[in-house]
Amino acid sequence: TARGRLLSFERHEWLRHGSCAGAHNEDDFFEQVCSLSRLPLQIMGGSGAKTNFKAMVAAMRKSGLPLYAVDYHNKQIELSVCASHNGRWKFAAPSRFSDVCRSESETNSGVGELVCKRGHRGPRCNGGAGCAGLAGCTRCAHSGFCTAEPLTATAALVE
Repeated sequence: TARGRLLSFERHEWLRHGSCAGAHNEDDFFEQVCSLSRLPLQIMGGSGAKTNFKAMVAAMRKSGLPLYAVDYHNKQIELSVCASHNGRWKFAAPSRFSDVCRSESETNSGVGELVCKRGHRGPRCNGGAGCAGLAGCTRCAHSGFCTAEPLTATAALVE
């Protein structure tokens, strides 16, 4: 059913992107996704490109928003965002993450807090054992941050 596919998609989005992205919970994750999508949708809709994917891509490139990737096969435009110390996401190119989304502890003391708490992103990591020995951290998530979220069978399939 259509409702079943929607619920499956929402579950995938939460497990794949939300649970490790610093969102406080599922509701916060989807509220932020919807909030962040308003401007790009307005840009694409105002460009007269409502059904022309290449025109949508051109409008996004012209907008100055940080275009991360374009998937012409699935007709998806990916924008780049980072999570600030309070879990709110901001548009930023990956090269600007440290300037745009510094953690509160980095801003105040110059050193990030090296712990993980459920529902919040932990310190940056590069896979493997990068989170070993950090308080509360269970693994390095696909997002590039340590997380306290356990790797479930469903999450393993999408990571």
